[in-house]
Amino acid sequence: MSGARPPQSPFCLPRPCCWNPGVVERARLAIRALMDLAPPTARCLHPHDGCVVEQRVDTVPIGTTILVRPGEKIPLDGTVTQGDTMVNQSPITGEAVPSSQNCWR
Repeated sequence: MSGARPPQSPFCLPRPCCWNPGVVERARLAIRALMDLAPPTARCLHPHDGCVVEQRVDTVPIGTTILVRPGEKIPLDGTVTQGDTMVNQSPITGEAVPSSQNCWR
């Protein structure tokens, strides 16, 4: 079949040079607003002495245990290792119902 074009994938995006500058700017602002929701610091539990130290999130090593109190924003991605809580994930997911988070040990 000469001249036949392959079917378009539903995940294929136009080249960036074709994007509407207004759309790109709105997306950039939305991403920045999501990033601003996260607190800049985290309370870290140091395993060698049990001390709790507040430090900037960009300096927290992977695997560090952080402490989050009720009502606080969660500064980093992670897994609940102790306790149970309800987390408002609506700023990220858009879902208005709080999500239950449990320790699954």
